[in-house]
Amino acid sequence: MSPRRPGASALQLPLVAAAEVAAASGSCQRWSGGRHRWRRRRDGGFDHTRYRAVRIDNAVAKRVVEREHYLHTFPAARLSWGLYEGHQLLGVAVFGVPSHPAVVRNVFPDLQPYHESLVLSRFVLVDAVPANGESWFLGQLFAAAAREGLRGVVSFADCDGQP
Repeated sequence: MSPRRPGASALQLPLVAAAEVAAASGSCQRWSGGRHRWRRRRDGGFDHTRYRAVRIDNAVAKRVVEREHYLHTFPAARLSWGLYEGHQLLGVAVFGVPSHPAVVRNVFPDLQPYHESLVLSRFVLVDAVPANGESWFLGQLFAAAAREGLRGVVSFADCDGQP
């Protein structure tokens, strides 16, 4: 565990297995091939038994991100995970280093930037993944990252509005 600043209090919250909650919206935005699309729950639900989240090498994540993400660039990455169905890589999530430590320090002042706190820099799922796969994948990543010492994640999301 990383050292904390003197005098800083550490609040430890237990991780609990929460029941799956229905999404507030009937659709979710998906980026693939540099373009956004909308996936609807009515198009088919996500069956978590078909998928697994696996830690992957940043070089593997980079190839997917540069091809599929709308920015077509790879960030300063610390941790990368892939979403697999069988042997097929269908998604990538990258936890990275922000441009300045204040990005994470302002949100998590008691955590050591770049070690205990990172940003979710890239997140990509191909269209073949059914709607709501994002939520399951992120849940798996957060639990796995916590086991590796990550205690805080800052995420910036964009949305062009629903169709």
